[in-house]
Amino acid sequence: MTTSRDHSKGFARSGLLLLAISLACSLGGCAVVTLARGKPGMDLSPIQPGVDRQVVEIRLREPFRTSTTSKGVEYAWYLYDGGVRRSVGRALGAALLDLDMMLFELVVAMQAVNETEALRVLHHYDLVAVSYDSQGLVIGTFPGAGEYSALPDDGRPAAQKAPIAPQ
Repeated sequence: MTTSRDHSKGFARSGLLLLAISLACSLGGCAVVTLARGKPGMDLSPIQPGVDRQVVEIRLREPFRTSTTSKGVEYAWYLYDGGVRRSVGRALGAALLDLDMMLFELVVAMQAVNETEALRVLHHYDLVAVSYDSQGLVIGTFPGAGEYSALPDDGRPAAQKAPIAPQ
């Protein structure tokens, strides 16, 4: 014989299940869309020749490596957020996992402390080398330059080289 107490337990379980499904659905698609579209990384355009090193380090934090050339130019290498690379294959894989109980979204969410951090696990990080003169002002930037890349002694990227005066 079913009592009203049994019905209320059933409703409570149904309510919890509905709450869990609603929570999973609210997370749904976030990582899939981000992977399918991609997401731009940090904008490095404010780091221009003449900018003070302190301004650069407020934006990029401390460099993980520095070196000085024979001409007195200091290079500093920074790791920065390169965004989320567009990947249709990863998006399809995430979508398939989402169909199976929102597994991908829940894994991403559990690795994060908050919503902002949730998609950070999908990001890639890039290197940028910045050259400084003796006053600590930017001479040039070299996105994608690894710590063992061959960089010019004068610190100027090829596009910033001073033109040769006509004779």
